[in-house]
Amino acid sequence: MPRNDEFTAYARASSGPGVAALAAARNLMARIHGGFIYETQSTQVNTPALEALAQRKGVCQDFAHIMIACLRAMGMAARYVSGYLLTQPPPGQPRLVGSDASHAWLAIYLPDLPGATEGRGWYDLDPTNNRDGWGTTGGR
Repeated sequence: MPRNDEFTAYARASSGPGVAALAAARNLMARIHGGFIYETQSTQVNTPALEALAQRKGVCQDFAHIMIACLRAMGMAARYVSGYLLTQPPPGQPRLVGSDASHAWLAIYLPDLPGATEGRGWYDLDPTNNRDGWGTTGGR
């Protein structure tokens, strides 16, 4: 995914001098979650992330691609993750968006992550649901 000024500009509000990588990533995740609309059929599998950024809507794969591009613009290593997000919400609570079906999120590499051993510093972030850290993807 090539770097683009729009991703850099969007990412800039989440980072700055003295902001730790994980804090910047969590801030970016929350901004995407709160500022974008999850809307099926608003994009296709081949919709460029830049287009989804401009329209501020899409699905989980779009949100993951946008966040990856923004993190890379900030100089962080990030990768796309897909799988199945199985949930068992407490009674009366809704299931996570995109759960119990194919879902997309991302992982950033944080070599200084507490408890990380060599090759296991990958940390999960899900901008669709504004959730992080549930089951790191490293070393699997």
